[in-house]
Amino acid sequence: IVVQQEHQLDGLYEALNGLNLAYDDLEKEAKYYKKLSNIKEDLRNYSTEEQAVGLALAWTETEWDYNANHHAEWIGICGVIPRYWKDYLDERHVKVNSVSACIEIYNFYIEQEGNKKQASKAYKGIETKRYAWLINHTLFLKNFIEHRLKQEE
Repeated sequence: IVVQQEHQLDGLYEALNGLNLAYDDLEKEAKYYKKLSNIKEDLRNYSTEEQAVGLALAWTETEWDYNANHHAEWIGICGVIPRYWKDYLDERHVKVNSVSACIEIYNFYIEQEGNKKQASKAYKGIETKRYAWLINHTLFLKNFIEHRLKQEE
């Protein structure tokens, strides 16, 4: 009887383990779709070009991770420093941790700097040529995303 109950317990443990793994998979999937839903909501009021900019900047900052763990003061999907940008973003009714924040800050730099390369450089805080490749990578990614978004229209 004891051996039989032990086998039944082993079977129950295996079933429970299988359920836990399935639950973990569903939880990961739910987080993935929530992230996509958040990104879609963040982008809805912007032009295709602005959407592409926001997606490219967010990707190069955090790979679209709203919960990214940055070093120092940067937070969220776009690596924003709240003490610099919170008031500016609040005026525009934009959350600090959003792809919309990427777009609004980039637009600020476009107005200030006058061109995409300089705006990207200012957004990224790049001051030396050592990291110039990141600007080119971001702009390439922006163009690629924009092309794909226009295909979807």
